[in-house]
Amino acid sequence: MNSIVDLDIYKNASQKTQNALLENGSIVKIKKGEYLFNIRDKVNVVYLIISGYAVLSRDSDEHGIRNIFLLGAGSLLNEVILDGVSASISCLALSDLTVIGYPRSDILGMMKADFSFNRYVINSMALKIRKLYHMLEISTKSTHLDHQTASRIWKFARDFGIKRDGYVQIPFELRITLLAGFMGSNRETISRIVKQMSEAGIVSIEKGECRIYDLDRLKDYGR
Repeated sequence: MNSIVDLDIYKNASQKTQNALLENGSIVKIKKGEYLFNIRDKVNVVYLIISGYAVLSRDSDEHGIRNIFLLGAGSLLNEVILDGVSASISCLALSDLTVIGYPRSDILGMMKADFSFNRYVINSMALKIRKLYHMLEISTKSTHLDHQTASRIWKFARDFGIKRDGYVQIPFELRITLLAGFMGSNRETISRIVKQMSEAGIVSIEKGECRIYDLDRLKDYGR
């Protein structure tokens, strides 16, 4: 298992901030399939992933579950609560998950005292905002869903993939239902698209294990 000393947020911080990160955090372990927090929960702790993977999502009666972000080690999960408002998103453990939590006031204090730490938090927010911009742009385009689906799998491979002999493996359980939640589509449609890519020898998803055999073809699929 990783520890916080292995993460960039610690390595790039000042000595004072490093000491605070080591001394003030509380380790929380969440089992796969459990929620760390839910939308509208009053959360006063900012969580950082030490190991494992988590999905941030929203749920509505009209549109069902929409998965928005998939995050791994070193990622801040809910820095948005620094504004003092309740959680605006839910956090599901995609694998066994270890996080470390810091009181909101401690994070704000470290941001005030340490520019490098402050920049890490701001960059984390900026990355999420940029991804939301991209999602909004995609949602207004007539891009085919098969290309959007292939692109999402390709990004998972780029960000988290492990190179094996002859393929790239996604290191977490990627089921069709989860993928459909990211695409804002139904399971049947995404299953059909994945089956077509599988028949083309590009990707396979069997019992949650995703393998990519041709990253270039996957990136361009459905254009």
